[in-house]
Amino acid sequence: MKNYSITMGIVDFIPVISFLCSLAMGYLSSKDFTQSYMNWIAQMINIVGQGLLFYGVIVMNKAGIADLVLGK
Repeated sequence: MKNYSITMGIVDFIPVISFLCSLAMGYLSSKDFTQSYMNWIAQMINIVGQGLLFYGVIVMNKAGIADLVLGK
């Protein structure tokens, strides 16, 4: 079993930032999209959020999250 240390770095906040981007997309979905710049803003937030989620999953996989065993 690997030894997991708790360190607070920018990588630890990637899932949180991704979640905040998802919340921002929910907020933007209630707005008027008749102006084209709103579509561009929404899509950029979506790209950033999905990209951060993907990167966070890769980082957790490389860190060995698959080998983590919770309590017995």
